[in-house]
Amino acid sequence: NTSIVYALTGCGDGMGMYNSAGVIKSIDGGETWFFTNLNSTQIYSGYQLAVNPNNDNIVVVATTKGIAYTSDGGNSWNWSYTNDTFFDVKKDPTDPNRFFGITESYFLRFSINSGGFSGTPTDYFTGGRKGLAISQALPEKVYMLSGPVIQAGVFNGFFSSPNSGNFNSFDTLSNTPNIFGGEGGLDDFDQSGYDFCVTVSDVDPNLIITGGAVVNKSTDGGVTWTSISTYGTNSNSPNYVHPDIHDVQINPLNNYLYTATDGGLYVTTNFGDSWTDITNNIYTTQFYHIAGYKSNPDYFAGGCQDNGTKFRMEDSYLMDHVSGGDGFSTAFHPSDSTIFYGSTNSGVARYENSGTSIVGITPKSYWFSNVETHVSDGNYVFVGTDTLHISPNQGASWVNVPVAANFSMATCNSLGSKIYVAGVKSGIKKMYRVENLGADTFRIDNKPGFPASKNISDITVHPILHNFVYLTINGYIEDEKVFFSTDGGENWINLSSGLPNIPIHRVAVTSMGHVYVGTEIGVFYRANGSAVWRPFRNGLPLCPVTELIIYESHNLIRAATFGRGVWQSPLGDLNCDVSLITNFVTFKGFGFFEASDNIECDGIIKGGFGTDVYLKAGNFIDLKDGFNATDTNTEVRVYIDSCGNGIP
Repeated sequence: NTSIVYALTGCGDGMGMYNSAGVIKSIDGGETWFFTNLNSTQIYSGYQLAVNPNNDNIVVVATTKGIAYTSDGGNSWNWSYTNDTFFDVKKDPTDPNRFFGITESYFLRFSINSGGFSGTPTDYFTGGRKGLAISQALPEKVYMLSGPVIQAGVFNGFFSSPNSGNFNSFDTLSNTPNIFGGEGGLDDFDQSGYDFCVTVSDVDPNLIITGGAVVNKSTDGGVTWTSISTYGTNSNSPNYVHPDIHDVQINPLNNYLYTATDGGLYVTTNFGDSWTDITNNIYTTQFYHIAGYKSNPDYFAGGCQDNGTKFRMEDSYLMDHVSGGDGFSTAFHPSDSTIFYGSTNSGVARYENSGTSIVGITPKSYWFSNVETHVSDGNYVFVGTDTLHISPNQGASWVNVPVAANFSMATCNSLGSKIYVAGVKSGIKKMYRVENLGADTFRIDNKPGFPASKNISDITVHPILHNFVYLTINGYIEDEKVFFSTDGGENWINLSSGLPNIPIHRVAVTSMGHVYVGTEIGVFYRANGSAVWRPFRNGLPLCPVTELIIYESHNLIRAATFGRGVWQSPLGDLNCDVSLITNFVTFKGFGFFEASDNIECDGIIKGGFGTDVYLKAGNFIDLKDGFNATDTNTEVRVYIDSCGNGIP
């Protein structure tokens, strides 16, 4: 039944850095979705999902907290082997009720039917991430790929079992070249903990494809291997595929090979002789941070997950690619839009001539340094690692201030000699106010009202008042989200009430004291003098917002997201309309509409899970003929309440 689709959330790649929200399901081919009842008392990440081909109510998932399974289409779930991380799960083609699972140390054959779960480990192995592959053309043969890299040119091994993984039946087929490394596999580069995938043709059981930094192919059942993609050459090479391969799949209808990578989707129709990038018009860039040039919003720069540092200097959807790797933090020279600074992986650079010239200025090799510049003096650059580094000469030399700045760092628009920093060193989380360009430091995380967890994700200073400082908190502690100080951090006020219990990533404030926060599910807004947070994400995808930049003179706010590119909007309107007419053609997503007296609404609201529309008016709301809210899990909430106080 191709109308039934299951999806496992929470990415295990990257050592389980993204938590799972369980399994979601569609019964109409993906038009609408709803949550199944998979949950756990423990936080976990997901790796793989498998479905019984004869009974779509039987679903199994491999997670960092064991195996979860359902026999009733997701209404109820059970867990097994909850002390172990399972990297993969595959359906046994020879038995509709049997599945195979793999951990770093053992292979598990298990069955799920009306009688529940039964299984036994059959083989034990040395540690490292592992994956499984089975061909429909030879269903009794089970392939297993195992990391890590042992030494240059050698990895843990590629194995096979001729009898569906029966006891002690796996034999080593190869362990060289290093298929987790670069082209040719002669290095000791090891990607097996981050990107790891393997598949086998359902037509030819000897044709096996693996992915790591590059794509490798075997045509003799895993005995010998050849790299069929490259990333060390120019991206115009016919063999170029963006590195970090997270999935490889062969389309059984036409034998095309597809890869999903950190840089998009690629396809080859000839198993690697040439590749085509098919990512055009898919806006999924994951921005860690962006920086704006204060006087002109056309200029901005940003760091992207495995897509380097980007730069833009005109009003365009396109950005220039100025450096590769994992771009992170960026900051502009205060008076020259052609000069900016950025951190990439473990280094920091000064980009000149609009990014065409790159000068390394790294004060300390440190993964993902924070970077800031002085508000007016273009010579001063600030870099935050587990130490605060200050350069008075654009990075030619550095002065080290012994305070950690690896969580966040904020300079002051109204007093360039003051910096606020937060970080962790030797396991201790601290926040400091640094004055006189590092000459004086004052610890402020031990002051009244400071959040207990100290998991600071961002610091922002009021544009005019340098003693007015705001900070945000990551994590899931109720009412520990946003905090504010009017005296440079000597006392703290909790502004969290009314925000959902989700991680808060960024905070931005206007000169009038209106506060915006970027959260795991979009942007929220709180007017100065109000005690209410209002959702401010109409039209913005339901996704993490990792940076906010405000251009007051242009009435503009810009949001960077982790997975949906960069968005912008006019600033929030403090005034409430007396009367509002909403003529939806078809509305999907999040919407918040309010008026002081009345709202008239017609049109269709649809979209299923993730479509939440709020209508709030002081006197009445008139749902006209033609108004309709459709699809399972589409939610429309209608309130009679006063304007300006958020969602009741």
